[in-house]
Amino acid sequence: MPWRTAATTARSGTAVSVSATYETGPVYLAASYELHKDVNRTSDADGTVLTINGHDYAFDSTVGIADEYGWRFAGQFKAPTRTSIGGLYEDLRRGVSYHYYDERSRKAVWLVLSQELTAADIPPRRLCTRVQSPGSIGEHNIETTPGADTSTNMVTGMFRHAADDQISFYVVYAIQANHPAAHYDLGAGGRSITTDCHDATQIAAVNPVDGTFSAGGPFCYPGGTLQAASVGMTYKF
Repeated sequence: MPWRTAATTARSGTAVSVSATYETGPVYLAASYELHKDVNRTSDADGTVLTINGHDYAFDSTVGIADEYGWRFAGQFKAPTRTSIGGLYEDLRRGVSYHYYDERSRKAVWLVLSQELTAADIPPRRLCTRVQSPGSIGEHNIETTPGADTSTNMVTGMFRHAADDQISFYVVYAIQANHPAAHYDLGAGGRSITTDCHDATQIAAVNPVDGTFSAGGPFCYPGGTLQAASVGMTYKF
């Protein structure tokens, strides 16, 4: 889920969640639901007004606090050839009266294919697609446009070698292909190591159109294609 640099309020009231799993032989199934009451995102609500068919829709406290909820279904099958095929579908919603500024609601599909080469070598591949949100919060250099393409696709690959029951080594590669108005990131979320948001706010910027100077650069870079690779070791106690 995309973050906004100035989002100092993302608290909620009561949170309720439930999940269930079922496993038999090579089949694994899971389902879950979660509800967060009165999620406060009023720091995103900067008073922007969008006029649609002669009617004004303000980005204010009216849509700044709302319930957020979602559900998820997943399944995986492991064939006798040591091939695992799985998938996941999730649907996240924000209960607001209009969605022109709603970038939280979205659907996503996740697919995984894994083939064990040996008992110690496993190279899974994953594909994740997030369908566009109904709105955009329009922060800074991201425009608030109804129907803006905020969808994204991510493909990952990993090779893991288990030295024994406790130690394993891995190599991971990922590519995140954002559509023009999307700013999904790779790596840790929030204010940690990110590349599309939060990394330019202290950089001076010049508007190429009129040459005006700004002491702070853009908060987010929508539409980028991000790539990353990492290597590591896991030790199980």
